[in-house]
Amino acid sequence: MKSLNKNIKSRKSQSEVITTVLLILIGIAAVGILSAFIINMVRTNLKGTECFSGMGQLEINLDSGWTYYYTSGVNKYVYINIERGTKDFNLTGIDIVYGTGVETKKVVIEEGKTTSGVVYVTGVNAGGGIISQSNIVLPLPGESKTYRINNSLSGDITQVGIAPIINHVQCSVADEEEITTKI
Repeated sequence: MKSLNKNIKSRKSQSEVITTVLLILIGIAAVGILSAFIINMVRTNLKGTECFSGMGQLEINLDSGWTYYYTSGVNKYVYINIERGTKDFNLTGIDIVYGTGVETKKVVIEEGKTTSGVVYVTGVNAGGGIISQSNIVLPLPGESKTYRINNSLSGDITQVGIAPIINHVQCSVADEEEITTKI
């Protein structure tokens, strides 16, 4: 009888170890399955948060004297000077909206690309003419850049707005300003 009791006790302790190991394995499997769903859900919900990195870092500079509407004969241009803050983030483009108060037009400029009707202003020559290039250069942290846009709207441009494009994600409007006309 002693041997039978000893055998039963041995089997009970073996079943407790097996039960414990099985519970641990089930727990690990459950964590693995749940983490796959949770990680996917978090990644999905974090899309679009790129824009938080650029909040308050892009604005229209009115003080530079390079943000205005210009008309001379048939030439109608919108000049806009965009200033970038010192925070580093992946600015891949800028959405520029300009308008008359009645109608608006939007252009998107992207680093290293050519945008129809838009040039990057690099300076002024001795005669007062604009030096520009069609290959767009976006402002780096702490810089400002000026762009000239050929206006195709019928009235005088009175407003401009900008919105950053960060990591190829369109963000909301960062700044809007009323501009003056130079003749």
